[in-house]
Amino acid sequence: MQDQETGSLWSHILGRAMSGPLKGTSLDIIPSVMTDWQSWLTSHPETTVTMLSRTAQQFRREIIRNPADFGLGLVHAGTSRFWQFDRLLREPIANDQLADLKLAVFYDPASRSAGAWNRTVAGRVLTFRELAGQVRDAESESRWDIHTGTAVEGPLKGTRLEAVPAIISLSDAWRRFHPESTHWQPRD
Repeated sequence: MQDQETGSLWSHILGRAMSGPLKGTSLDIIPSVMTDWQSWLTSHPETTVTMLSRTAQQFRREIIRNPADFGLGLVHAGTSRFWQFDRLLREPIANDQLADLKLAVFYDPASRSAGAWNRTVAGRVLTFRELAGQVRDAESESRWDIHTGTAVEGPLKGTRLEAVPAIISLSDAWRRFHPESTHWQPRD
């Protein structure tokens, strides 16, 4: 990517200017979602859309044909981890920890999207699991929407998990930019 103001070239995986006047400058990473329109609209029915001129191919879930080629990457406190989609297919909910951050990584094979959430709520660490097609936490049995990180039923209804900045990336690209990264493995 290149910014119009200075012409600096940026790495989207690192969020850092690689050349140009801003070389070495890092952007603040904020949580975002990469998903298809149908999944987004289901979770966010109040959404409005701004139509801009197209400068790139539109995202369609079919872009991610081979789950082994993609995953969710995250950097926290100087450490990095990658959750490859073919592994998340076997275990779509990962209760994990990266440095001091206790994470829940949710994968939705239908939309081929994933997200990372801080699973600590009011000082209590939640453990998530799938039961009969629903995501529930073991501590309160509340049911959660994996796309929004919100409890939609049960004692924690209305509670929202804090989104953790992560990026969907090509597996090979993640390895190139984060060679020290650990790779999550399912329990089986």
